[in-house]
Amino acid sequence: MYAIGLMSGTSLDGIDAALIKVSRKEGKRYHHELIDFQCTSYPSKLRWELTEIICGKRGDAAFFSRLHLEVGSVFGEAARALMLRNNLKASQVSVIGFHGQTIWYESLLSQRNSPKSIPFCGIESSPLSEE
Repeated sequence: MYAIGLMSGTSLDGIDAALIKVSRKEGKRYHHELIDFQCTSYPSKLRWELTEIICGKRGDAAFFSRLHLEVGSVFGEAARALMLRNNLKASQVSVIGFHGQTIWYESLLSQRNSPKSIPFCGIESSPLSEE
């Protein structure tokens, strides 16, 4: 099975995307292999807007809601680019791991995106638990 992992931290240096292949022979341990990795830069306007939130300069509900979708969109595009680069269809990827864009570290609630916000890569999301 193929899996994609996505992440970005408060440095906003880019979106890290890793494609791995996970396999298991009957009765044996799982084995994983890194197939590809890429770092995609945030669009400059989105990076600036996220910096505004991280620095506490902005944070109204409408702004958060819009950025929630925009961040999900660029993460979805990063996943899609990785699939295209490796000639994979969405149906060949079993899972995408995405913790959201970190904006502060006060608690686990600081992760402000969910798997539901990355529909643009063609893989149906199925969170382990509801937010």
